[in-house]
Amino acid sequence: MSSPADPIASDPGEAAADDEIPHRGIAGLKREARATLHLALPITFAQIALITMGLVDAALVGRVSQSELAAVSIGNALVFAMICPAMGVTLAVEPLASQAVGAGDLPRAWRAVRAAAAAVLLL
Repeated sequence: MSSPADPIASDPGEAAADDEIPHRGIAGLKREARATLHLALPITFAQIALITMGLVDAALVGRVSQSELAAVSIGNALVFAMICPAMGVTLAVEPLASQAVGAGDLPRAWRAVRAAAAAVLLL
């Protein structure tokens, strides 16, 4: 039977086993946080690099004149607007490919990756 201290039970009528909930307890939470951080770091660095490129462009061109700074700012905004659809398409691949890999269907995962690559090239 599920206790009030166990709000994440798999079935309301029975308590979940310890191996069913990977984040049970402080040690499990630490493991999950470490794994999530491990996955998030490359994405975080990529976003910081993208922001830094625009910042460096503005810092360098800002010394020239205001009109050139305005042009660079508009250019950065346009480039970002052009890559956003491609980022959206590639974000759709993650759940499709991970579900296929989890199901043991690697050809389906590769089809999702190929379809996303083709869609990005068409954009």
